[in-house]
Amino acid sequence: MPHRRTAPAITVPIRRSYWRLACIGCLFLIAAFFAPPLSLFLFLIPLVAWYRSPVGCLQWDGTAWSWQGVPASPSPLRLVVQLDWQYGMVVSGIGSGLWLDKPSVELRRAVYGRADNRSGNQ
Repeated sequence: MPHRRTAPAITVPIRRSYWRLACIGCLFLIAAFFAPPLSLFLFLIPLVAWYRSPVGCLQWDGTAWSWQGVPASPSPLRLVVQLDWQYGMVVSGIGSGLWLDKPSVELRRAVYGRADNRSGNQ
Protein backbone atom coordinates (compact mmCIF):
# COMPACT_ATOMS: atom_id res chain seq x y z
CA MET A 1 0.00 0.00 0.00
CA PRO A 2 1.46 3.42 -0.93
CA HIS A 3 2.43 5.77 1.86
CA ARG A 4 0.15 8.80 2.14
CA ARG A 5 1.83 12.09 2.80
CA THR A 6 0.51 14.01 5.75
CA ALA A 7 -0.11 17.71 5.83
CA PRO A 8 2.76 19.84 7.14
CA ALA A 9 2.55 21.60 10.49
CA ILE A 10 0.70 24.89 10.15
CA THR A 11 -0.41 27.76 12.36
CA VAL A 12 -3.36 29.81 11.17
CA PRO A 13 -4.31 33.13 12.78
CA ILE A 14 -8.11 33.32 13.08
CA ARG A 15 -9.94 36.64 13.11
CA ARG A 16 -13.57 37.61 12.69
CA SER A 17 -14.79 36.57 9.25
CA TYR A 18 -15.72 39.23 6.74
CA TRP A 19 -17.75 36.64 4.82
CA ARG A 20 -19.89 36.17 7.89
CA LEU A 21 -20.26 39.94 8.26
CA ALA A 22 -21.35 40.19 4.61
CA CYS A 23 -24.01 37.52 5.23
CA ILE A 24 -25.25 39.51 8.22
CA GLY A 25 -25.47 42.63 6.04
CA CYS A 26 -27.53 40.74 3.45
CA LEU A 27 -29.88 39.52 6.17
CA PHE A 28 -30.27 43.10 7.36
CA LEU A 29 -31.22 44.30 3.87
CA ILE A 30 -33.78 41.52 3.52
CA ALA A 31 -35.22 42.27 6.97
CA ALA A 32 -35.32 46.00 6.23
CA PHE A 33 -37.35 45.32 3.10
CA PHE A 34 -39.83 42.86 4.60
CA ALA A 35 -40.04 44.01 8.24
CA PRO A 36 -38.72 47.58 8.66
CA PRO A 37 -39.68 47.97 12.35
CA LEU A 38 -37.85 44.77 13.27
CA SER A 39 -34.85 45.26 10.99
CA LEU A 40 -32.59 46.89 13.58
CA PHE A 41 -33.39 44.21 16.16
CA LEU A 42 -32.87 41.45 13.57
CA PHE A 43 -29.55 43.04 12.61
CA LEU A 44 -28.17 43.42 16.14
CA ILE A 45 -28.48 39.75 17.14
CA PRO A 46 -26.20 38.34 14.40
CA LEU A 47 -23.90 41.37 14.67
CA VAL A 48 -23.29 40.61 18.35
CA ALA A 49 -22.71 36.94 17.45
CA TRP A 50 -20.14 38.04 14.82
CA TYR A 51 -18.40 40.28 17.35
CA ARG A 52 -18.22 37.40 19.84
CA SER A 53 -16.88 34.90 17.28
CA PRO A 54 -13.63 33.07 18.19
CA VAL A 55 -10.31 34.89 17.72
CA GLY A 56 -6.94 33.18 18.16
CA CYS A 57 -4.59 30.68 16.49
CA LEU A 58 -5.47 27.28 15.11
CA GLN A 59 -2.46 24.94 15.04
CA TRP A 60 -1.89 21.64 13.25
CA ASP A 61 1.27 19.79 14.32
CA GLY A 62 0.90 16.84 11.93
CA THR A 63 -0.95 14.71 14.47
CA ALA A 64 -3.61 16.89 16.11
CA TRP A 65 -5.31 20.28 16.09
CA SER A 66 -5.00 22.71 18.97
CA TRP A 67 -6.55 26.12 19.65
CA GLN A 68 -5.01 29.06 21.44
CA GLY A 69 -7.35 31.94 21.89
CA VAL A 70 -10.76 32.99 23.11
CA PRO A 71 -12.80 30.95 23.91
CA ALA A 72 -10.43 28.40 25.42
CA SER A 73 -10.83 24.90 24.07
CA PRO A 74 -9.46 21.53 25.16
CA SER A 75 -6.71 19.98 23.08
CA PRO A 76 -6.64 18.01 20.88
CA LEU A 77 -9.51 19.28 18.75
CA ARG A 78 -11.46 17.43 16.11
CA LEU A 79 -12.37 19.75 13.25
CA VAL A 80 -15.30 18.88 11.00
CA VAL A 81 -15.87 20.73 7.72
CA GLN A 82 -19.40 22.11 7.61
CA LEU A 83 -19.12 24.17 4.43
CA ASP A 84 -16.36 24.69 1.88
CA TRP A 85 -16.26 27.06 -1.05
CA GLN A 86 -13.47 28.66 -3.03
CA TYR A 87 -13.06 31.73 -0.80
CA GLY A 88 -13.76 30.26 2.61
CA MET A 89 -14.58 27.37 4.90
CA VAL A 90 -16.75 26.83 7.94
CA VAL A 91 -15.44 24.22 10.38
CA SER A 92 -16.90 23.12 13.69
CA GLY A 93 -14.90 22.14 16.72
CA ILE A 94 -14.55 25.44 18.57
CA GLY A 95 -17.80 26.86 19.85
CA SER A 96 -20.40 27.33 17.16
CA GLY A 97 -17.91 27.13 14.32
CA LEU A 98 -15.09 28.98 12.66
CA TRP A 99 -15.51 30.90 9.44
CA LEU A 100 -12.12 30.76 7.71
CA ASP A 101 -11.55 33.44 5.06
CA LYS A 102 -9.24 32.57 2.14
CA PRO A 103 -7.96 29.22 3.47
CA SER A 104 -4.53 28.24 2.13
CA VAL A 105 -3.76 24.98 0.35
CA GLU A 106 -1.82 23.83 3.43
CA LEU A 107 -4.82 24.49 5.68
CA ARG A 108 -7.10 22.52 3.36
CA ARG A 109 -4.62 19.64 3.30
CA ALA A 110 -4.48 19.62 7.10
CA VAL A 111 -8.26 19.79 7.54
CA TYR A 112 -9.02 17.06 5.01
CA GLY A 113 -5.91 14.94 5.58
CA ARG A 114 -5.24 12.22 8.10
CA ALA A 115 -3.10 12.59 11.16
CA ASP A 116 0.47 11.33 10.99
CA ASN A 117 0.14 8.10 12.95
CA ARG A 118 3.66 6.89 13.52
CA SER A 119 2.61 4.08 15.88
CA GLY A 120 0.84 2.31 13.01
CA ASN A 121 -2.61 2.30 14.64
CA GLN A 122 -5.40 3.85 12.65
